[in-house]
Amino acid sequence: MRALAIDFAPRGAMLSRLGWGVAVGLWLLAGVLGWQAFQVQQTLRSAEQERDELRAQWAALRASQSQPPSVKREPPYLRDAQQVAQMAQFDSAGVLRAIEAVRVSGVRVTALELSAADGTARVDLEVSIPDALLRYLAELNAGEPVQRWTILRSQSAGQGSLMTASLLGQWKR
Repeated sequence: MRALAIDFAPRGAMLSRLGWGVAVGLWLLAGVLGWQAFQVQQTLRSAEQERDELRAQWAALRASQSQPPSVKREPPYLRDAQQVAQMAQFDSAGVLRAIEAVRVSGVRVTALELSAADGTARVDLEVSIPDALLRYLAELNAGEPVQRWTILRSQSAGQGSLMTASLLGQWKR
């Protein structure tokens, strides 16, 4: 028998297709690697910008700390100390003596507020007898060369009920 030389697939066509496939694969791989390199570069640029901004902030902070403060800050306790000094100069004992010395039936002291900054004293009252408020005010001002106490407000809730009032006294030295 004789051997038959039959070529079913031409050799050149198969190698040509395989070469094109490898080339396309390499191109795709190069494209993917190029895209990843681009993304890495963008990340690197943004990190460099952030680093530069942080350096500028750090330099500004160091410069502000090295300069002496232009505004003299007062200690946090200074305002309280000034209020204590004002209260020490205020005649609170005189206010209390004046209020305790006056006794009028139908009048009850409910609150006392001293303001050393203004030199005033405010007394809140409950009054059960309508004309008792005027007697109380007259007795507070008795013996004073200048009228010290005045009615700040007076309010009645209705007939037969308690009336509330506030008196303001000037106690500047």
